[in-house]
This record gives sequence, C-alpha cells and structure tokens, in this order.
Amino acid sequence: MATDAVGMAVMGFDPLAEKGKTPFARCDSTLAFGEQLGVGIRDLSKNEILGVPISQVVFSYEAMLNKLLAEKKKG
Repeated sequence: MATDAVGMAVMGFDPLAEKGKTPFARCDSTLAFGEQLGVGIRDLSKNEILGVPISQVVFSYEAMLNKLLAEKKKG
C-alpha cells in the first residue's frame, strides 16, 4: 500500500486523491479502499520514506501521456 502511494507520488499524482480527482477521475480510489481495509496508509507524511526524496524524482506521467497523444494525432 505504501509502495503504491509512493509510486503515485513519483508519477505526479496525489495518493490522497478521492473519486473525481486525477487519477481517480472516473473511479473510486483504490488506495482509499486499501486504507479502509487496513492494508496500509496512503498518507506519505505518515510513512517512512527512505532514499532520495520524492520531490527529486517526480516524473509527470500525465504530462508525458498528453504529449504522446498529441504527437499521435499529428502524425
């Protein structure tokens, strides 16, 4: 669960996002479900993060996806 939250953050998404917000714009938050089931905690401030800070490795997945889709439309 914490690994999923970190992965989302690295992809530029908010692990605390609820339904209706990216990346859960059209579905329920799977991380919220996991947290409700007691599988883990999605709040990064409550998890110990070791190594390089997330802020130094964020890669905007959404921006790259939009760029690739725009390039595909062009040609």
